[in-house]
Amino acid sequence: LLFGIMIRSIMVNLHLSRLLAIRHFGIPVVIQEHERIYEAIKNKRPAVAVEKMQEHMAGALKRINQVNELLKSKE
Repeated sequence: LLFGIMIRSIMVNLHLSRLLAIRHFGIPVVIQEHERIYEAIKNKRPAVAVEKMQEHMAGALKRINQVNELLKSKE
C-alpha cells in the first residue's frame, strides 16, 4: 500500500514535468526520437533500438531537468 502511494506521487510529478518539457521544447523533438526507435525496431536492429531508446531517455531527463531548473528560477 505504501509503495503504491509513493509511486503514484512520483508518477504525478513526473507526468507534469514531461508535459512542461514537451510544451517548452516542442513535440517535434520527441516525435523524432520515437521515430528513430521505431525505425530500428522495424528494421530488426535491436541493438540500435536499445541505443536510440537510451538516447531518448537521456534526452527526456535532460529536458525535464532543464524545465525544473526554469521553474526553480521563477520562484
